Amino acid sequence: MGSSYEVYINSEGFRLFEILSVEDLLRKNLVTESESTSQLIGEKCLGTFKIKENEKLVYSEQDLLGNAVNIACNINEKKISYNTNTYQELVTLALKFLEIDYFNSYVDFEFVSRKIFDWIVMLYENSKADFDLYTYVHNETEKELKSYTFYFIVQDLIIEEEFKFGRSLFTFKGTEYFEAISKVIGKKSVKVKSKGSNKFSELHNSFIDKVLICSTVKAVRRKAEVLIKKEVELSLNAIKSLLLDEALQSDSELFNVDFLSSSQLMSEYFSVTDSINDFCLHLESLKNPASITLDRGRLMSLADGGLNTLNSFLISKKNTELYYRIESQINLLGEINSTKDLYNKIIKLISYFENVIIPVNNSSSKGQTYMKNIVSVLRPENQEEIIKSVNKMYEIRDRYLHNRTKIPIVYQDLFYVNVLAIVFLLTIADLSDDLSTIEEMQMFFGIQNTVKSKKNKS
Repeated sequence: MGSSYEVYINSEGFRLFEILSVEDLLRKNLVTESESTSQLIGEKCLGTFKIKENEKLVYSEQDLLGNAVNIACNINEKKISYNTNTYQELVTLALKFLEIDYFNSYVDFEFVSRKIFDWIVMLYENSKADFDLYTYVHNETEKELKSYTFYFIVQDLIIEEEFKFGRSLFTFKGTEYFEAISKVIGKKSVKVKSKGSNKFSELHNSFIDKVLICSTVKAVRRKAEVLIKKEVELSLNAIKSLLLDEALQSDSELFNVDFLSSSQLMSEYFSVTDSINDFCLHLESLKNPASITLDRGRLMSLADGGLNTLNSFLISKKNTELYYRIESQINLLGEINSTKDLYNKIIKLISYFENVIIPVNNSSSKGQTYMKNIVSVLRPENQEEIIKSVNKMYEIRDRYLHNRTKIPIVYQDLFYVNVLAIVFLLTIADLSDDLSTIEEMQMFFGIQNTVKSKKNKS
């Protein structure tokens, strides 16, 4: 498989170079170090952003979900770039890398897409490339490949001694551990992923004698962080799933890692490798949510958008299977809209539909098939685009669940499927006036008829 992928990738790399946009750039318009760093692509640490010697300044614009929509670099008063249309060609090629087991195991989409552009920049600047694209990205991966261990604080947990569970370790770190690191690497070499100017000596105190959970993964740093966070979450939830006595106590709260805690505004954690010089202290802002205003105008808008329908539904309070299931769907959609992590949001969004559209007597069928029934019955104006968005959401969900691959989420796709969820909820709420069971609702959307016809043929 590797050789055929290599040939395709290398061919596409040169084709991508051919569509590179090159334009003159007046010196006064050149992006400099002092200008907005929000556009910069790459790692930023506490303090002033510094460009390394011989490092090119690469910048990009982002969509509402934080995805890059273009990419550019300034070289010798020329701007070389891919715009919002041609950048999708680069995205497609980056995803091709992630279909190869080696890359999918060790790197993420952002790493590959940046390395592809770096190769393009090198090819443009030197009129040649020392390596073909596949070899270049492979070599860059090998350079940055390390075994990372990430340590996270666990809130509301007391342990007597260090222990392993799953692929995670519950442990402590004392003052001497951080003092030893500080002596070796010095204050200035500590990388902190956040804004501010806190010193090392002030930051490490929050970890001393706290319960920490850690796991180790070999990958490039950002990929390792994603994989380790999932391992840590799994270990915690596996233990919590068996804490029945504690869960049923009204005065107890089950422990959680701080980056998952809704009460935290800032998550602090650190990572190490085999080299003590790679110690990295991270501050991740969990953001203080802005207040939502429901004034008269907003309530009127929501009323037109379906609030009246849901109000009538809740008041009706029917004692039917369909009614109670719709109540659950309301809670699910509210939870989905409150979920900040976009990949978890998509997982829940697909489950939201599959909870009610997959027939009990045909549970092996894929909900993706029945989603087409929903769209065709609801008849939105842009049916084809919505079906494509549904398929894309399934692809993102499957890639993330199966191997933790985060492929880019397009805002429009997520928006379409979220709107479909709302319209579907309002439709079945209306149907509850006349229908009583899930099976009757499925027949309305042509799902049960499809299943029965299949059974009759067999």
